[in-house]
Amino acid sequence: MSESENLATARSYIAALSGGAGPEEMDRFYAPDVVQEEFPNRLLPNGATRDREALRQARIRGKALLSAETFELLGAVASGSQVAMELLWSGTVGGSVGPFKAGQTLRARFAIFLDFRDGRIVRQRNYDCFEPWDEASRIKPDFSGEYVLNRQKSALSAGAAAIERGEVRIEHREPVFRYAANFGAGDKTVQYSFELTTDGREDAPGGKDASRMYWDGEAVVSEHRTTTPDAVIAMSWRYELIDGGRRLRAIETLRGAGRDQDNVWEFERR
Repeated sequence: MSESENLATARSYIAALSGGAGPEEMDRFYAPDVVQEEFPNRLLPNGATRDREALRQARIRGKALLSAETFELLGAVASGSQVAMELLWSGTVGGSVGPFKAGQTLRARFAIFLDFRDGRIVRQRNYDCFEPWDEASRIKPDFSGEYVLNRQKSALSAGAAAIERGEVRIEHREPVFRYAANFGAGDKTVQYSFELTTDGREDAPGGKDASRMYWDGEAVVSEHRTTTPDAVIAMSWRYELIDGGRRLRAIETLRGAGRDQDNVWEFERR
């Protein structure tokens, strides 16, 4: 086959992939002894080598994961029996699985080298460079619920040691996080509440009082800053669910105005 014919077949091959062709339709492009090499990438750290059947199975898995995908051909060059292509790929995740959630868009740049024999692909080499999938778009725990302070399991510094009881209510609809707490010592109570979004943006940038919230792995962190004429008071809370979500741990750090504290609050889900 001529270089122009191989180039035309390569373009048809990419168009079929982008059009959602199934494994049976894609099979017509491959020679019986085809071998594909996918070199290590973020999705497959060890890479993969596939024969014709393995290519069929990979196509089935890919279509199960993605509701749609596109291959934009940025350039293609034919030389002898080989065609080299640069592509911009994007795929939409169909259902939440592993680190991905439904509707998430994945993107990558592909360099694909195809070797042809008698008009069919006999060898394919993939160099796939995936863009980082946003950490914030991964499936995150839902903190929603009511929690009761377990005073015995908590480790409180002198400034908070008088606290005897406490209740927390969280309404979490990502990215909105609503928190309300009621702590008691004898006949005295202290109430504390806030509503923030987990995107890390301050609610009052540059102001005397500012707060923000962000994800740290599976934990969520809130930071609050108050500026007075005499000092800057900074407080942070790191919330994480433990024991399969049955317990809430809140690690508090308070600095400024001579009120430094380090507390670990343990709550049981009601």
